[in-house]
Parts: sequence; C-alpha cells; structure tokens
Amino acid sequence: MNNIVITEIQLAATFYRSGLLKYFNSDELAFHITDICYKHKILAINNDKLTAQKMVDAGLLKVVTLDESQMGEVDRLHHFYKPQFIVKTVTALVLAQQTGYKLLSQDDLLRETAAHDFKIRAINKGWLIEILVNEIRMMGETIDVDLVKQII
Repeated sequence: MNNIVITEIQLAATFYRSGLLKYFNSDELAFHITDICYKHKILAINNDKLTAQKMVDAGLLKVVTLDESQMGEVDRLHHFYKPQFIVKTVTALVLAQQTGYKLLSQDDLLRETAAHDFKIRAINKGWLIEILVNEIRMMGETIDVDLVKQII
C-alpha cells in the first residue's frame, strides 16, 4: 500500500480529514503528487489546500518535481493522448510509471489507460478505503467500512 500517486489534492485531503490516515506514518503510507498537479488546482477550496499543506508537513503528501527527461515523456504522451488527458494528468501517469507506485484516481478512463497502456496498478478510492480499513482492523481497532465510505 505504501506509495500512491494522485492527480488531485482533494483526494488526499478527503482521506486526511476522514481520520483514516492517523493510523499510519509516512513510512507506511504516502501520497505523491507532481508539482504541476499540486499547483493546478486553482479551484481547490482553501480547506483542501490547508489540509494538503498539513499532509506535506507530516510527510504524508510528497510534492514531486519531474526532471527534464520526465517532462519530455510528459510532452510526448500528452500529444499522443490529447484530448483525453490534460498535461497534469499525464504527469501523474509518468510519475506512477517511472516509480512503480499505484495511481489513485476516480477517473475510469485514466485507470483503464494506466493499467492497459502502462501496466500501472490503478485504483479508485473505494479500493483504498477497503485496504486502509482492513489494515486498521488488523491493528485491533473497530471500524465500519460502510460508514467510512459514506464519509469519504
């Protein structure tokens, strides 16, 4: 479960606010987001931005700057996949592909493309909720997965 690439700060912020992440440290679970994705969410509500900054400070959210080679791959793939995916989405694909991390997205097309074209393990938040709840239960805590899904 350790490292998960995300495209939107609100996904990480939602998990943080749910209280699920308090059971894990940054060695056990960390979200990774490219700096382009992190800065792109100009419409993000301030609460998400503040929560994301708390996560960065705690080491639960890592903002990654892609190097020149990776940005070249982003440019190539963006031209190939345009108009299905915007540049920020492609940066997440490149990061997940090159690190071997899972990709968390609610976008079915992105998950299918990641799995089929890039052999990336692409997950949705329902899957992650199940995994986190199971891990928490193994710690001896009682938690209702259906209630968590309603909250998130």
